[in-house]
This record gives sequence, structure tokens and C-alpha cells, in this order.
Amino acid sequence: WSAQPNVFSRAREIGAAAAVVGWYHPYCRVIGGGLSRCSFTVVANEMATRGQRVSRSMLEHFRTVGAPAQVIRQVLPKSLKSDNGWEFDYVEGLKRIAQESAAAAADRALSLVMVHFPAPHWPCLYDRRKDDFTFEGGCNYFDNLELVDRTFGDLRRSMERAGLWEDTVVLVSSDHWWRTEIWPKNQSWTKEEQAVISMGADYRVPFMLKLKRQRASVIYQPSFNTVLSQDLLLALMRGELSAPSDVTAWLDRHRSIEKSPY
Repeated sequence: WSAQPNVFSRAREIGAAAAVVGWYHPYCRVIGGGLSRCSFTVVANEMATRGQRVSRSMLEHFRTVGAPAQVIRQVLPKSLKSDNGWEFDYVEGLKRIAQESAAAAADRALSLVMVHFPAPHWPCLYDRRKDDFTFEGGCNYFDNLELVDRTFGDLRRSMERAGLWEDTVVLVSSDHWWRTEIWPKNQSWTKEEQAVISMGADYRVPFMLKLKRQRASVIYQPSFNTVLSQDLLLALMRGELSAPSDVTAWLDRHRSIEKSPY
């Protein structure tokens, strides 16, 4: 991957400095050489098992796979019925990513910043009613969505203080939809979540684009593959697009392209 062209190397070709703040994937090790700024945080709880002995690792895997079944929970050793040890580190990782993201977004020396934030991905450790992190359980996917909203609000305020919000293009998207087939297996399932998915699964992902000094919203209805994001952002950076009508016309021309050459 490090030898392949990507949005950051292509941005560098047009004289733009780029940065990444992410988690899970080793961005800095793989593509960090082409970035002006890079931050990577390991916050996935399964990462903590890599230094374990084989026997402990096998038991941990058994607990993860079988814990949703009551009969298996009853025979698990007490030390394996809960894996709360990683929760504090996970929350600290979320806070660190948020802080570093805000700092990168407010850096005038950077032209392109990508933030890969964990939430609303499982697990849930945030209580939207208390507006704070929690280790008591009982939260759900919608609490995680509230955490996304809070984090993005902090990011925007950081950019506003730096005088960059109005003149910055912002794209908010996701690498996958709300995977309702996985959440019930990993988290206590609530009536609130069940009420939403009872209306049917939704395999779309969010795609919200704010242009420079944009004042009015536009809803684009046709379907398209978000693999176009790279070329779309580069076109915006080159100044080829500026108004919402430019973007919708660009999507009309490119959305039928099934595969990207990059």
C-alpha cells in the first residue's frame, strides 16, 4: 500500500500538505512518509490480546464468540466474564483522537486532513443523557451517534477559533453502515434500537459535504459509490468545483463509474 498512489500523495503533487489522525489501521507506518503530520491510536479492545499467551488468547476468543449465549456465560471463569479492563484505555483513546483531530483541523499549514474516528462503531461507552462517558453499561448505538455529534461540534469550534471553518471543505462519511447483525452480539440490545431496525435494514452510509461559505443545503438523491470521494475532494482542492451545483453536476457525470483507477 505504501507504494501505491493515494489521495494524500496526489494532494502532495498539487502542492498540498496532508495529515491523518486515525485508529485501528497503522496509517503512520504504511503511508506516514508522505504526510506532513500523522497520528495513530490503538483503541480497539482486541489489540490488547496480542501479547497474551496462547492459552489465554484462546479463552478470550471463546468468551468473545460465546458470551452472548447464556449457557456459555455460566461456565466461563469469573476472570473472563468481563473484559472491562480495556474500557478506560478505550475512552482515553477516543479523547486523544478528538484532541489531535481538533489540532490538525486548526493547522493552517495543512490543506488536507483526514480524521478516522471510532464512533459510532461498537463498543458503546457514552451516555447521551449525562453527556459523558460511562462504564456502567445501558447505552446503545444512539448514544454513540451523540458522541459523534459532540466530537464534531468540538472539531468545528476549533476550526472557527482558528478562522478556518468558513473557508474549509468538510466531508463526513463512513466506511460502512450500521451493522445491526453485529451489534446485538456485542452489546446489550435495547428497545430503542429494535424499534428503529424493525422498519428494515438501511445499507446506506452518511455522505455530508460542506463547501466553502455554503449557506443553503442541497439533497442529492441518485445513488453513487463513495469511492468517488478521492477524486471529488481533489477536484475541489484544485478549484474545479465551488458551488453545490458544480458538485451535483460532477456526481452526475461520475457516479456511473464502478471502479476507481486509484
